[in-house]
Amino acid sequence: MNKFHLIHKEVNITPITISVNLTGWNSKWIAELCKVRNMGVTASLIREHSMEFFVDYDQFFKAHCENCRKIDEGTLEVDKVTKESRKIGDKIVKLVTDNYDEVERLSKDGIIGLFSEVFDLSAQLCSIGYIAPLADMPVTYLSDKLNEILKAKTNKVHDTKLILIQTNEKTPQEIAKQEMLRHIIDDKEDWIDSWLKRWFWLDFGHKGHIKTRKQLKSHNDLILGNRKIAAADLDEMNQDCELARRKAINDLKLNKQEINYFNIAQKLVFLKAYRADILCCTYAFFDKIFEHSDEDKAVYQYSTKEEIISYLKGAKPCLQTIKTRKKESIWITDPKKNGIQVKIGEDAHAFKHFLKSENDDVEATHIRGNIAFSGKVSGTARVINDSSEISKVNDGDILVTVQTTPEFIPAMKKAAGFVTDVGGITSHAAIVAREMKKPCIIGTRNATKIFKDGDLIEVDAERGMIKKL
Repeated sequence: MNKFHLIHKEVNITPITISVNLTGWNSKWIAELCKVRNMGVTASLIREHSMEFFVDYDQFFKAHCENCRKIDEGTLEVDKVTKESRKIGDKIVKLVTDNYDEVERLSKDGIIGLFSEVFDLSAQLCSIGYIAPLADMPVTYLSDKLNEILKAKTNKVHDTKLILIQTNEKTPQEIAKQEMLRHIIDDKEDWIDSWLKRWFWLDFGHKGHIKTRKQLKSHNDLILGNRKIAAADLDEMNQDCELARRKAINDLKLNKQEINYFNIAQKLVFLKAYRADILCCTYAFFDKIFEHSDEDKAVYQYSTKEEIISYLKGAKPCLQTIKTRKKESIWITDPKKNGIQVKIGEDAHAFKHFLKSENDDVEATHIRGNIAFSGKVSGTARVINDSSEISKVNDGDILVTVQTTPEFIPAMKKAAGFVTDVGGITSHAAIVAREMKKPCIIGTRNATKIFKDGDLIEVDAERGMIKKL
């Protein structure tokens, strides 16, 4: 058997939510719509709520190269994928919002049917959306291409890139914020409950909490009741990004091929952000189902789709198996086999010999990464490995993590800057950094191993460097 290479890491996950992504990995949907035939076998090493994602590198690299060839030729089906993603997303949101408050009153068959339908739709959304990470994984092809173009034309590479990849398209997160701001400006009474009924699932992440009135007020205390600030924020959100974008294209004298790269990057950034928002809706619905079922929530979180359906029908899980999976397990997808195979115990230990990890220089005092938003800031490092730890982050700290997820938003609002091990221009950390206008360096590979809680560090997001002071 070939060695599997580590290409991605995540924290704050549950295996069942990750299974949605894994089910879409080699599915018929990406093959039919995007003409990506086989991305190879994958192995996800799960420990508690963290994951290391390994792939058959040769096969995955072939899929990456095919994706990048389509980018070069301008034949990548981004518009078709975005249109289909919106259709799927609309279906998921309608199913969830129509049935969320009815779960405890639904029949057993009704719950199983809804769970299966939402799971399959979400796996389809993930599957066709893989054209976004394939542009920069396992090699940062598209990001490097954009930087290469801009370095030859301007000294303000990062700021110019931000202008060229911004879009007027709005994600569910942005639409929800616009609605909230309009309610504040109109000074309407009792709008919060109706707003929450529509948007309760935003920022749920893999294992978060739904939005509540108390949470909404605590996270938006500066805006709520202040019509002037709300109006200014709404004006900024409604600005026509295309005007600045067209000006930059003309000023830089970009040719047709160069414009194509930035157009694709712009659409892929939106596509990934849209998918992330919709998956929050899916995961919130799963959580609701698990909450009102007979078994402990952890049983469902560490089970496959097929196992969960059997539990909902009345089968009893093996609690020792669940306990072992939580401690350490390997979740494998194979294009030649149906479903996900889970290895534990001696089987998992034996399989780990095929997993090739990185060797990190933990004695280093400085590291480099890719700039997601420019700026320079110093502060106390707060290394966060799970959303349960975000209360450690105080105003002015530097958030250091493997990868941010929507549950990290409260900590990101307090932090002065962000540093992540993984991620590209379409990652959650990069998108939030651009929205919050905070210095951010992504893709460092090992920041969480180099820096420790309490270290005083400098984030130089002008040069892409982080160092201990």
